[in-house]
Amino acid sequence: MVNLFLVHTPFQLLVSELMLTGIPSLARESNYLLVNTSIPLTVNSGLWTKVQYVDPPVGTLFAGETISHCRTTVQRVVAQFSGRPVMLMLSNLDYPLANAFFRLVQVQPEQFKLGIFPEGMLNYMTPELSWKKRFKNRAKQVVGAYYGWPFASYGKDVAGFFHADRFYGFRRILNMMAVEWSQKGDVEIVEIPTPDVTIEASACDQALLLGQPLYTFIPHSAYVDNIDGMIRFAQQLGARQILYKKHPVEHPEIEGLLQERQVQIVADERPAELYFLDHPAAFVIGPFSSALVHLKLFYEQQVQCYAFADDIDWEAFPNKRSYYDKARQFFEQMDVAWVGLSDVVQPRYPVTG
Repeated sequence: MVNLFLVHTPFQLLVSELMLTGIPSLARESNYLLVNTSIPLTVNSGLWTKVQYVDPPVGTLFAGETISHCRTTVQRVVAQFSGRPVMLMLSNLDYPLANAFFRLVQVQPEQFKLGIFPEGMLNYMTPELSWKKRFKNRAKQVVGAYYGWPFASYGKDVAGFFHADRFYGFRRILNMMAVEWSQKGDVEIVEIPTPDVTIEASACDQALLLGQPLYTFIPHSAYVDNIDGMIRFAQQLGARQILYKKHPVEHPEIEGLLQERQVQIVADERPAELYFLDHPAAFVIGPFSSALVHLKLFYEQQVQCYAFADDIDWEAFPNKRSYYDKARQFFEQMDVAWVGLSDVVQPRYPVTG
């Protein structure tokens, strides 16, 4: 069996290489890596049969040039397998290039099978597609057909859950989803081992705050209150050193806000899961980021994770309310506490970063 991993993000690469190092049966097979991103990635080439890069990377806009690029990329990559059985390892069927490969599962099921591995919340909480998104997907099918490579319909299952022949996941996620698996008995379930890392005693008084672009849908004053609340909550937990890891599209004023509060900014563009491997902390606090779940899965009782999201006025965003309720339930099942300003009793900052 040939396994073809398509990765778009550093976290997808991390999970892919965890699979190869921790699943002996998978490591014995031929594993090809196809990288579709302009973000620099550190690939452990010794794990892979072959590493290939899509140059230039296929974008996320499903349009004429992108469709043509998908078609030629798929045809070029698949040609090297000469008809051998291929397990396509994908995470998100909505990415244009991932969707182009998913189409092979639909039109050539005798050669191509689908393996799903996680990239984040999408794989744990299947989103409810709005009528706009469903209409958009129909339009993609029409446009794709015109350019010779139709968009492959996945229904409501953008994560590939009910389309998969094989599903890879972390133990607690698999245990939680056991009831849903019973509805689809023909899928092979494989556990992904978590990193074997111990948090040293020197990190026991450190807190890592995770940024999110909340300013895009809450008032600026609430955004600032949220940051202040996370800082004070970290102090309340006993953190003596507080670090703030910016989100790639964080508010431009964030650096000034944190400097005023004497909180150190992390100058590292890697995902929190990768950064944490080198710089662990006892406490991780942030809005409803999948990184909180992953870090809890990886480190279990060694780290305390808190979703600081209890004060967002979700009533102003009724289309997000159901997602909020599901997210809260899921986070709490993963032992990620859901907190907010009402849980902060210390009204003080700054701190020493």
